[in-house]
Amino acid sequence: KSEAVKWYRKAAEQDVVEAQNILANCYYNAIGVEENKSEAVKWYQKAAEKGVVEAQTILANCYYYGNGTKMNYGKAAEWYQKSAEQGVSEAQYSIGRCYFLGQGVENDYISAIEWYLKADAQGNAKAQNDLGVCYLNGYGVEQDYAVAAEYFSKASEQDNIESHNYLGDCYYNGQGVE
Repeated sequence: KSEAVKWYRKAAEQDVVEAQNILANCYYNAIGVEENKSEAVKWYQKAAEKGVVEAQTILANCYYYGNGTKMNYGKAAEWYQKSAEQGVSEAQYSIGRCYFLGQGVENDYISAIEWYLKADAQGNAKAQNDLGVCYLNGYGVEQDYAVAAEYFSKASEQDNIESHNYLGDCYYNGQGVE
């Protein structure tokens, strides 16, 4: 694999966007080279700026969690937004979470719910769980235990651990279930 990395690097240095993304993946995941998250971020940044949606999503995660770069919720939200607008379910969930928590963007439950719904439409269990939390507590929506339980049930069907617990609470407390 180190021979592949050598050629990807040559292509990446000549601005071949596919090679930039692959080279970033190699550094990030220690494929053919020693793991080097900061070098990965450098190449993800180049590919992301050229519109590579995978690079945008991974770069956002790097900024969000501080992998290979300083943690920066503002930059994370910016890249999640770009990726989410291109229909990436995980990015839609993540930008929704940023709005929900006010990380890198102003706290805005309505925007969070809009993004969670887009991710839910693609079957994203984390978004379904968080929609359940919104309905359970009335965050940005009218509190509705039945709708909360439906979202927790959808996420639980995908083995979302948090939703198992919330759904258990719904049954224990008789909220939204029979």
